[in-house]
Amino acid sequence: MKLSKKLTGSMPSSSVAVRLCIELPDTIFEKPQLQASIKINEADIQKPIINAEVLDNIKAEFQKNLGIEMSINVVEQKKK
Repeated sequence: MKLSKKLTGSMPSSSVAVRLCIELPDTIFEKPQLQASIKINEADIQKPIINAEVLDNIKAEFQKNLGIEMSINVVEQKKK
């Protein structure tokens, strides 16, 4: 793509005329391709934490809504 522009009018006496020619590739006007990468290392993953208050709330809701008593135990998965 070539750009050219002609300006007309009066210029101050201290001005200097400059001829400018610009050549740009058409690809500069194309929309860019957006790309993203996300990597999460195994060591960065935190185990979910369920505290005693949450467990008590779950048991209370089951008893209130279903009329049953239950016991909840958190068991960690064994690593292979």
